Amino acid sequence: MARPAAMMRLLLVTALLTACGQAPASEPPPLVGEFTASGATELGAPRPFAPGTEVKARFTDDGHLTVRGGCNTLSGRVDAGGGALALGEAAVTEMACDEARTDQDRFLVALFSAGPTWRLDGDTLLLAGGDATLTLTRD
Repeated sequence: MARPAAMMRLLLVTALLTACGQAPASEPPPLVGEFTASGATELGAPRPFAPGTEVKARFTDDGHLTVRGGCNTLSGRVDAGGGALALGEAAVTEMACDEARTDQDRFLVALFSAGPTWRLDGDTLLLAGGDATLTLTRD
């Protein structure tokens, strides 16, 4: 009779250990990888990218973010927990650019500094903060 009780205890311990190792269902997947922007909006209207530019964002597994907007680069530590980006101390290069690229850089810095929410749906990343959105696709 001791054998069934021991087997039940073993099954219970196994179930508890398995449950402890799983992430809560509400926690978003880790935000890691390189992405290229495919669209943006500002004040609800489409916001075209500066001619000849490509907007790229790279999130590393150690919590670093690099955003290239066609002229300057934004980089720093980022916390993506809770479905929102919290940019820590960040640096932005200060290259002299034409007006369209400078405006695009300002837009990107404002968006990433605003603590935007993020949602990853397959390979599509949507950032939304303030009056702006940025849609990116995993490279």
